[in-house]
Amino acid sequence: MPQFEFALRFLKSTAELSLFADHIRDFERLPELDSLGLELLQSHINSVSIKMANAFEASHKAAADLINIFEKISETEYDKRPNLMAAMQALNDGWSNVSPVSDFNGKLTLNLEELVEWAKRLENAREKAFMVYLFWVADVLDEMDT
Repeated sequence: MPQFEFALRFLKSTAELSLFADHIRDFERLPELDSLGLELLQSHINSVSIKMANAFEASHKAAADLINIFEKISETEYDKRPNLMAAMQALNDGWSNVSPVSDFNGKLTLNLEELVEWAKRLENAREKAFMVYLFWVADVLDEMDT
């Protein structure tokens, strides 16, 4: 259903971003690498970071789309749509964990320690994205019944 598209895109892209960050977080457990190992690891991280940037951008766009839909709804409807309100609250709660840093402006370089910290926050964001999706679907289903 098209009504689910934006919430599903937000869930998918946020989960994907979180999984990429978890993958990189696993590098903490690597033994000390020689120069060739470091070169190979850096190449792999660069490849994954491009995928992470794409997932972040998709998550940001999907969140903006959800907010745009929400803003088109009259405030008088808010009390009648508790699932929609819960979806927006979960989106608000989770978004700060999707951004790598609070003052993110579109370009950032993170070291492994900073990436590990972000990966931990992305776990929370992934949970919130799932809540956004579930509440959004519940709202759409409720609206279909009326």
